[in-house]
Amino acid sequence: MIDTNNKTPFARPFLMQYFSKSWHSLQYKPILLLSFLPSACAIALWIGVITLGITHFDWFIQQFPNIWIAYALKQGVLPQISYYLLIFFATLSMLLCGVIVVGICMNIINAFLTPIVVHFVHKIHYPHVVITPPTFIESCSLSGKLFLQTFLKFAFFSFCCYVLSFIGLGFIGLIVGVFIYFQFYCKNLNHDVGISIMPKDTYMLFLRHNKIPLMFINILIFMPLYIPILNCFIATWQILVLTHYMFAWYMQYIDSITETHIEDAIIIELESHAS
Repeated sequence: MIDTNNKTPFARPFLMQYFSKSWHSLQYKPILLLSFLPSACAIALWIGVITLGITHFDWFIQQFPNIWIAYALKQGVLPQISYYLLIFFATLSMLLCGVIVVGICMNIINAFLTPIVVHFVHKIHYPHVVITPPTFIESCSLSGKLFLQTFLKFAFFSFCCYVLSFIGLGFIGLIVGVFIYFQFYCKNLNHDVGISIMPKDTYMLFLRHNKIPLMFINILIFMPLYIPILNCFIATWQILVLTHYMFAWYMQYIDSITETHIEDAIIIELESHAS
């Protein structure tokens, strides 16, 4: 048995190359076709969220301190400026809520989309890498279990943030909720890609050796979620970036395991000759 815990982390090439590779993969027709489904779902969700948000816009205004709301409704230049600032931040709150709601739904879609995208990337770019991914049904089942576990935690902490709205600090609670949502979204997306490439124990090893670079990648692929219109078309791109990065690491891992087996075989052979 090889003690992989004692192995040093593998060398990491320049991270930005995976963004370049993902852009190249995104131009294949099958990938473009796969991108239409999550994009259409995201657009439909945004239409629903914005429609619901506009019809209940007063709720977002009520998330701010009453003293601010009362002052903004007075006459005068400064109250008028305060009123427009209130509308601006209320609109921002509505959009942030929309990002979170749409993102949760996209996590569910990603669970079905990821095994297909990973299979395509493996076939085109890494056919020499031997992988034993779970079946599509098994992959969706594993993703569903993690989603439920993480969603319960996300819902609990989000509720704690929502409680701040009762003291007029709903916007601050929403900002804190964005960071909670970041962890929830990325943990599920990373897991969906990881289990489609490597065994669970190897994926846990990958997480231990890639905390900082993986966080850096997650931040970069997470930020476009807050760019209107663009966030409807990035689900497949996010999966591609993580897939290329994890495949690169997994190839190094396989090579290191192979080298260790060869070294052990040589040592055993030398010991047998010496005896």
